[in-house]
Amino acid sequence: MFLAFALGGVLLASPAIAGLQIEDHLRGEIALGGDGIVLYDYETSEHSTFDSAEAWAFGAFDNTEVSPPRARQLAPHGDVVPNPAIAWWDTAWPTRQCVTVANSGDADDERPVHTTLDTANLVDNGWMTSDGRDLRAVDSSTGELIPLWIEGAVPSASTDVWVQLADIPVGESSFCFYVGNQEATAVSDELAVYTFPTRTTRYYTLTDAYDGSAGESGQVRVVSYADGVVVSNGTTQTTLNRGESDTFSGMTQHSYIDATGPISATGLAATTDALVPATLASTEFVFAADRGVQQFWVRSLDSTASIEVIYDNLVAATYTVTLADQAFPITLDAEAGKSVVIRSTNGARFLAAHQSGGDSIIGVPWLGQTIYGVQSDTVQIGSSVGGATISAIGSAGVDRVGELVGPNATVALTGGPTRPSGVGYAITSDLPIAAQQFSDPADGEATSFLPATYLDSDYLAPTSFAYATVVCPSPGTDITMVEPDTTTTTIACSSTGVAGSPGFGVSPVGSYPSGTRFEGSARFFLKLDKLNNDDDTNVLGPRIDLPSQNDALSLTTHEAEGALPAAGRWTTVIDTGNAGVFGLIDVAGSIPAGAGATVQMASADTAEAAAELIAVGPDRTIDTSYPIGTTLVPYDFDYHQFVKLSIVLTSFENTSPTLDTVSIAHNLGQLYTDGTATATTRRPGSTGGSTGYLARVRINPASPMTGTISYLSGTGLPDSTQLAIDTDHPERHVLVVDGSLAKGSGPEFSLDADTPFSILYTEQTAAGASPSLTVRLVGIEPSGFVRSNDLVLTIDG
Repeated sequence: MFLAFALGGVLLASPAIAGLQIEDHLRGEIALGGDGIVLYDYETSEHSTFDSAEAWAFGAFDNTEVSPPRARQLAPHGDVVPNPAIAWWDTAWPTRQCVTVANSGDADDERPVHTTLDTANLVDNGWMTSDGRDLRAVDSSTGELIPLWIEGAVPSASTDVWVQLADIPVGESSFCFYVGNQEATAVSDELAVYTFPTRTTRYYTLTDAYDGSAGESGQVRVVSYADGVVVSNGTTQTTLNRGESDTFSGMTQHSYIDATGPISATGLAATTDALVPATLASTEFVFAADRGVQQFWVRSLDSTASIEVIYDNLVAATYTVTLADQAFPITLDAEAGKSVVIRSTNGARFLAAHQSGGDSIIGVPWLGQTIYGVQSDTVQIGSSVGGATISAIGSAGVDRVGELVGPNATVALTGGPTRPSGVGYAITSDLPIAAQQFSDPADGEATSFLPATYLDSDYLAPTSFAYATVVCPSPGTDITMVEPDTTTTTIACSSTGVAGSPGFGVSPVGSYPSGTRFEGSARFFLKLDKLNNDDDTNVLGPRIDLPSQNDALSLTTHEAEGALPAAGRWTTVIDTGNAGVFGLIDVAGSIPAGAGATVQMASADTAEAAAELIAVGPDRTIDTSYPIGTTLVPYDFDYHQFVKLSIVLTSFENTSPTLDTVSIAHNLGQLYTDGTATATTRRPGSTGGSTGYLARVRINPASPMTGTISYLSGTGLPDSTQLAIDTDHPERHVLVVDGSLAKGSGPEFSLDADTPFSILYTEQTAAGASPSLTVRLVGIEPSGFVRSNDLVLTIDG
């Protein structure tokens, strides 16, 4: 729809009013939404786009100040507004993603739980720092911070994140990830996730190798991964900080170590290995050791276990193992090529270990993952009763791909070099398997392969050692070995085999103390050769303290939610391009209950002067604000080129005000009494179009005049709606209703130099209507001389 204003000129049938200046009100627009800040100059019918909406939001627009930065309308940073049932933890973190934890089993507590987070989406949207230092996890019910560890890369579409949940009730509970605080520092801490306030993990000696018969008086050495870990063998108790160690004596096959946090522990005797943590409990273990007469040790953890031993694809023996049995020995004469499978038939979990040939091997449950270890001389791979198809990828290119292992059988990778050299192997299978390394058949030193879940990037040596061997799932992993006296050695984890082979590396042969730290850029497998007794031992990292997988838990991550900032202020100084006359200000938007929006203005001849002014409301004070809708701008703004606009938005709970557009009339064409001029304007879409200016009137003479406005003529007047002419006194002068003149003349009013006024129109025309209305402004001087001007309003539908 078009509005055309024709004033003076050809309509001057009567003498014009001397000293009366009538100005055509042409609309301009400052848009806070949509395409950014736009001034529309109706004098030239051109748009001036100062910048995009994004630039306005980020405060990049010239002379614009935005506080807080980013949100232009207090919009949430996330995809959706927050769930009101979950209180916001801290609005300094303006975006969160909540996770529903569904527990279909028994209530649980102090459990590390794994989830994945699309940090690429968070970073790409500017909601999260690119290094993830701002990530926090918060319990939804208590509002307390939860320990977290970012294991994966940031940003990534699937970043691995671990959290420790203090309480997991039956049914649904939730926690939330919070991001967006640019000033935050990193709190990601693997050890914090695996260190429990009240939960104790028990580590078992399990075999008779710990009873002192092989020397070292049944001693076990423990080193702590975390600070403040309480360690006890039931008789002696100590508290260890990270890197501190202690020795427990008098240990037997029935002994254990309790710890409130992750530890690394091993027997000091030559035939012992790492202590077996309760977290390795399972219902089935596979051993691939052909050492003649062998002894296997099992220990039931939860209840009486009905155990059967599968050998040569037959049930060789059955046992009932009670909690009172403690470590229970099973003796079997195993031949080459045949694996031993020990399993529970009643679902009771148990631990298992192997003792024979001068060494112990810890039993490792099958988790369906790639397993990693080293070949020094020989690796034995054993299958469960179903048989398995394996792929063994070696760091030196000695690969066995797609090889079938028969039911309850073994295959051997032989011909490996003598310790400390070897080949790193990654072994995959479609069915349960296990693998053990035998570094030297003469003395039977051995270690178990470990699944990816149990590998770590942080290890502490529980005993002194002659050398360390590492195998890396990611070739090129950087590993540093730091002795307690700060001597640092680099272990190169490289691969010369086919693409995808694990890297392998070994430290120089020497003498290294217990407490030596190994740190890698990615997870890796580690074994040590004990100093003085040439015994190989697995080293278990903090992740081994992870409680067994709880299959009753399922996690659902929801969309990113955005906090509504409490308040935001936007201040800008805009050059309108001309020192014109201002008229109506139109504010379009919505203000929900409890929320608020304050729009205030100031104007001056220069940008600097405008910036220094305090923006005010329509009564020229800071106590008022321009409301939603159309309001008259004070006349003292006239003839200023620069406008200062100040907007403050305040949110309430989960609601926020929205200002779609602020339009300010500017660059109003000036028409004088002695000429002819016309102007055509396009109504800005944001103004609503129901009210506009027909003219603003100022007079020069010192003596006042008496004025009237009256109807002259009209064509195409709407027959179902109306047109009205008013002034801002306010007065109703002319009214056309349903195509007929309802009021033809308004009351007399005073015209003087000190009181400018505006002639406004209100139109409620039907779509497609093209009415034209002509009114006459008459001024009567004290002498009785009459001056007049005719004003034409044409609405082009």
